[in-house]
Amino acid sequence: MHYCLNREELSQLIEFKARGKDVEVIDLAVLIEASRNWQVELGCLSYLFAQILEKKQHSNQDRSGMICLLYDLVDEMYLRIHECDYDFITYMLRFLHDSNLSLEEQLVELHNDMCEYRYK
Repeated sequence: MHYCLNREELSQLIEFKARGKDVEVIDLAVLIEASRNWQVELGCLSYLFAQILEKKQHSNQDRSGMICLLYDLVDEMYLRIHECDYDFITYMLRFLHDSNLSLEEQLVELHNDMCEYRYK
C-alpha cells in the first residue's frame, strides 16, 4: 500500500520525529506506525516540504536540521521522497487538469498514481 502525505500531514510527521509532538490525526498515526514497520509506503513531495521550510523561515527552528531529519527517515521507515524534477513537472503538466482540486491535492493524487504505476 502507498499513501502520499499532504503538506499538513508531512508537517505533523516532521514535528513528531523532531520534537516528539503527538500526531493529531489518528489515521495518520496509524500510517506512520505501519511505515515504521515497513508495511505502508509513505510518500512526500519535495515541493511540499519546501513550502513547510519556507513557513518556518522567520522562526527559531533549525531548517537545515529538518532537511537532514526528513532525508534520514528513508533509512528508518518506508518513505519515498519524490523530487519535483524535470520528468515529474513534464508529467504533471500533461495530466493535471482537475480545476476542482487545489494544486496540492492534484500533486498528491498524481504522486499516488505514479507510485502505483497508474499512468493516465
